[in-house]
Amino acid sequence: MADIRRPGCVSPRTNGHNAALPGALFNDVDPVRFKSTERPKDRAMVELAIAGLSQKEIAARVGCAPATVSNTLRQPHSRQHMIKDMSDVGKSTFKDLLDGSATGALRVVKAIAEDEDNKASDRLAAANILINRRFGTPRQSVDLNVAQRPLEELSTAELKAIAGGEEPPA
Repeated sequence: MADIRRPGCVSPRTNGHNAALPGALFNDVDPVRFKSTERPKDRAMVELAIAGLSQKEIAARVGCAPATVSNTLRQPHSRQHMIKDMSDVGKSTFKDLLDGSATGALRVVKAIAEDEDNKASDRLAAANILINRRFGTPRQSVDLNVAQRPLEELSTAELKAIAGGEEPPA
């Protein structure tokens, strides 16, 4: 059966305008009728939906039928606004969470590093965390056990192999 809502559309759930939006939800349903312009009333419906109100509650506040609210919230411009606003809220909430917990976590690490009653390995690990936080981690690892002999005793071929990251010839 052909889709009477929009000519040429195989399925409004998977191939429609809303399914193509970045960050769209799975089975994001297209509207029954597309609106060419957005009215202030439509924006109010979108803002109330973002605030968490149901379609019936939005219809009662705005003064229209729930079917009108449903069709308005399915418009591509409405979906795009909701997706953007919800992702912005999620990002700022996550950032606030991290900012609030990072200070406390650093205080705990500092207390571990300064407490003489802790094991030396725990204090050293905490100190490394603080140093890495302040100065960053090294870009490459340093292997101090490369050569068993002093560097002065190594041949040029052995030094070149070590510098190239290879095992020195025996």
